[in-house]
Amino acid sequence: MSKVDISIIIVSFNTRDLVRACLESITAVDQRCLYEIVVIDNNSDDGTADMLESEFTAVKCIRNRVNAGFGRANNQGARCVSGEYLLFLNSDTILQSDSLLKMLRFARSATNVAAIGPKVLNEDLSVFHSCRSAATLLNQLSSLIPLVNRYFPDRFQVNIREEAFYQSTQEVEFMWGACLMIKRDVFLQCGGFDERFFMYFEEADLLLRLRKAGFKNVYYPEASVVHLGGGSSRKVFDRCYRQLYLSRLVFFRKHHGILKTALLWTGTLILAFVRLMIYGVASAVSAERRALCVEECRRSFLIIRGYCSGRSGLEREDKAIRSPSV
Repeated sequence: MSKVDISIIIVSFNTRDLVRACLESITAVDQRCLYEIVVIDNNSDDGTADMLESEFTAVKCIRNRVNAGFGRANNQGARCVSGEYLLFLNSDTILQSDSLLKMLRFARSATNVAAIGPKVLNEDLSVFHSCRSAATLLNQLSSLIPLVNRYFPDRFQVNIREEAFYQSTQEVEFMWGACLMIKRDVFLQCGGFDERFFMYFEEADLLLRLRKAGFKNVYYPEASVVHLGGGSSRKVFDRCYRQLYLSRLVFFRKHHGILKTALLWTGTLILAFVRLMIYGVASAVSAERRALCVEECRRSFLIIRGYCSGRSGLEREDKAIRSPSV
């Protein structure tokens, strides 16, 4: 049997139609390399697993009995494949022609490169700002200050926004994990995704560990993928939004220590309260921007609720977001 070049790993949770479109973008084109696909279904109730088994018989489907989370499910996939490289691909993406082969050729020719990320395009084919600088206490807190975001977007923002940046291949600190190719041996050697991150920041943690181990993370725009977006319900959005900020605390505790984590927790709470008051007043005096202000108030409240929940609250959030009823 020929050796598999790339093992494509896709995690799905109630994204049946998106998974179908994603798989069709791969299987409908001659990729000119040997690949295998495994989809880990996190206990979806929309018929995703049944669709896979009836329409994509060549795709291996793993049915989880619970929503295991993004990192843990990807680790499941990595343990049951044999490819030289792993491609972690979001279910809401469309892989562009020849991207698999381009990434494979670049990976084999590059020196000391562990992770490769392609150009990510929005649905209208504009460039998504998928590369990021390292997460610091300053840029994480400044993201909650509207005036800083407006007047100093390049100095304090985490995402790299310069359009020229996305036109050339270069080493980066972090890349968005919608499409990420990693040499399988290196991935397993570094322990895979840290399963303490149920969702969000798991790829930031992995890429940071790769950099600390002496490897490079490279943005490669010759390959590209379109990100469609999942269109989740508000209930799911609320829980995911809280989880984003909770995972950020886990990341800081792991890589920056107790003091900076405490400062992040305190600073985030203070800024969330300030935002809640500012947008609350603005929603009362400005009918034109009332809907936007109300939404910002709601998001600030989600942060406060998540950060004030304590350990038992974090456990409740984790249990709720894993539930198939979400």
